[in-house]
Amino acid sequence: MPLHQYVIIRRVERARELLQSSQMPIAEVALEVGFAHQSHLARWTRRLLGVSPKELADIAGRARRAA
Repeated sequence: MPLHQYVIIRRVERARELLQSSQMPIAEVALEVGFAHQSHLARWTRRLLGVSPKELADIAGRARRAA
């Protein structure tokens, strides 16, 4: 696996963790994990996970409210 691909995958995994476990805004999560822009995070999240960062945060929010 090329180094760049590995880095992108790790960033998306960390972003998913933050989106599911915190109330951080998506733009802040993007910067925290190393993406320059929220749109860059969104593009890679959709490519790798098949959902947008907003959808990840919404799913986690619904799960927290249901618990």
